[in-house]
Amino acid sequence: MKLRLDMYDYLIISLLIFIGTSLYALRSSEFFISTIVAVLSAVLTDLAANYLKNKKIFFPKTGLISGLIVSIVLSSSGPLPMVVAGVAAVLSKHMIKIEKRHVFNPANFGVLLSVLIFATASQSWWGTSYNWLVLPLGMFVSFKARRLDAALSFLIAYTILFLVPNLLSQGLSLNAFYSSPLLFYTFVMVVEPATTPIMSKGRVLFGVLVAVLTYLFSQYYPDVMFLGALFVADLFVPLINKYVR
Repeated sequence: MKLRLDMYDYLIISLLIFIGTSLYALRSSEFFISTIVAVLSAVLTDLAANYLKNKKIFFPKTGLISGLIVSIVLSSSGPLPMVVAGVAAVLSKHMIKIEKRHVFNPANFGVLLSVLIFATASQSWWGTSYNWLVLPLGMFVSFKARRLDAALSFLIAYTILFLVPNLLSQGLSLNAFYSSPLLFYTFVMVVEPATTPIMSKGRVLFGVLVAVLTYLFSQYYPDVMFLGALFVADLFVPLINKYVR
């Protein structure tokens, strides 16, 4: 029997590689425990929501993905922010919808909510320890999800808005600029299939919009510039879909 993997399987494998290599590099039991808490919170919530809707129990791949991304991005000195982020991520997928498509990137929604509510929660992006690993796997996942257009348009616009001025004024190195959190955000979070525009032209426009919003947030709310930009950009996806059509 031939094993067939879909884009969600490839993403899960990639996320587990990111977490495994980062745990090995950091040797931190705290991050391991927070990963377990976030994943269990998201998976159990997704199991319950799917059963209430469909009266069936099946493995919640998207819930697992949300939990893994939450654990990669978020840091907390206690379990409660991780639980809230995991639960909120999944509930946003099931409850906040337009035309049967969920509006917000689930993991982004959960992490942003937790960061805004809890003083002990912050973004560490600890699970992205190696940019040389995040880049190829991230690009592969984006390609499999057919969302590489969104990722590249974001990265090009982001470079124009951020890198060029920094190079002219500060001489910022490329290695420092293209950090692993930026690459993870670009190739994993920006390209979430269910919350990006349907058509390729719309996805290019979406990528540019996320970059512009990231720049604006960096000027006024730098602590949540990535999370806030993606949250606001998601609100425009229904309009982008209608405009492109």
